[in-house]
Amino acid sequence: MRFIGPVMIMLFLNSFCFGEVAGKVDRFLEVSGCNRQIAHFPEIMKKGVEVAGRRYVRSSPEFVELLKRLVSRNFTVESMKSGIRSSLIAGLNDSELDTVLAFYKTDLARRITELEVKGSDPSIMERLNSFDPETVPAEKRNEIDRIFTSLKFMENFIDTQETVMIAMAAVMNSGLPESKRKSEQQILSAFRDRLKERNTYYERLVKNNLYIIYSEAGMQEIRQYRRFLETPEAQKVNRLFFYGKREALRKAAENFGRELMEEIKKNPKVKEGVRG
Repeated sequence: MRFIGPVMIMLFLNSFCFGEVAGKVDRFLEVSGCNRQIAHFPEIMKKGVEVAGRRYVRSSPEFVELLKRLVSRNFTVESMKSGIRSSLIAGLNDSELDTVLAFYKTDLARRITELEVKGSDPSIMERLNSFDPETVPAEKRNEIDRIFTSLKFMENFIDTQETVMIAMAAVMNSGLPESKRKSEQQILSAFRDRLKERNTYYERLVKNNLYIIYSEAGMQEIRQYRRFLETPEAQKVNRLFFYGKREALRKAAENFGRELMEEIKKNPKVKEGVRG
């Protein structure tokens, strides 16, 4: 069995390289502000449940509290960070990480990072609807719009929304009596129609969030940052980041839907929490 020696060496080298990449991914998540932004995630989810319950679903306060408890249990900082971290480790190499980390050593990156962390605070959500984009100079808005387009914010937002809602609905659908179940295609069509109706609204919210974040930066700072974001390395990081986030959310949504169905089975009155 002479091949064992070379195989063991290869396994050792692979684990060493994996460790190097993992260490650099951890540094990136820290210096880019991602860890601090992810820490706000559960609170943002809970605020979203409150808004939806109040405005769209017209849920009772008790039902909203149940949903918030399930959100807290399933949509956690740890699961989100783990999904994103795993995606970045699997998809990036040393050279790509070195390029990205070099940028995050600059004063520009430190300035932008602080603005992005500040802009991820849950309190910002309350400003998105009322924010007036005209308060941001047109030239600056145009540059921010290029960031919006370059990073495919809307495509990623819709993809994530669709993935999460369909995963949740599919699990809940499976717990219904067979006569009341919908096909996967029916679920998919229903959510796509709903998202299509609200696309313009969602786009305005996402853009307003970016305007709020970057409005404090100088024109030259935004332009330099946008050029970095358009590099192949930054684009790849962005794709992997959103993929990891989407998969973490999908798993959390499945668990959320499963636990909600269990609550309904244990206490049928839970269904009465939704008034329309």
